[in-house]
Amino acid sequence: RWQSALTHYPVDENSLERAIILENLARAYQQTGEPTEALHHWQSTTAVYTALQDWAKVGRVLTQQAQTYRQLGQPYQAIGLLCAPISDPVTVEVEIDTGTDIAAADENCLPESAIQITQTAEDAIAHVAALGTLSEAYRAIKAYPQALQSLQTALSETNEVSAADDIENSTHQALLHNSLGNLYKEQS
Repeated sequence: RWQSALTHYPVDENSLERAIILENLARAYQQTGEPTEALHHWQSTTAVYTALQDWAKVGRVLTQQAQTYRQLGQPYQAIGLLCAPISDPVTVEVEIDTGTDIAAADENCLPESAIQITQTAEDAIAHVAALGTLSEAYRAIKAYPQALQSLQTALSETNEVSAADDIENSTHQALLHNSLGNLYKEQS
């Protein structure tokens, strides 16, 4: 039905309705085990929200897109979307492999990265989710110090989330603690 609904909006139309349909399609493809198709729809969703200048949504969708890259076994792509460290790609891989702390703080990420966008948009829940996803991507490439740094930052930020976001925040806290346990287990 979402595919059918999408045909009512021209490809070059940047409307909130089209973005919502694309987002729903991406989630559906991801949940049905079609990450490549999901990725295509996440990218289209990002383009629409960017055109609409809905930066909070852009940050959230970039995080979803990064999770899909991680699912596809492409953690470097995920790291690029989440943080895009201020460095060239060749240097990034060398620095990660040698354990140099390239993503110790948000200021080490480019402005167009999910981490910076969610920070600028003051979307605390999305920022925590982006940090958690970044940690998982770092863990996938065995960059344990960076993974731990991202997790610790995310966990400390969950303490600052407003009461209105308690349920979503509790879910993120549980996921972050689970990731922390997995990180320590894998590191040992």
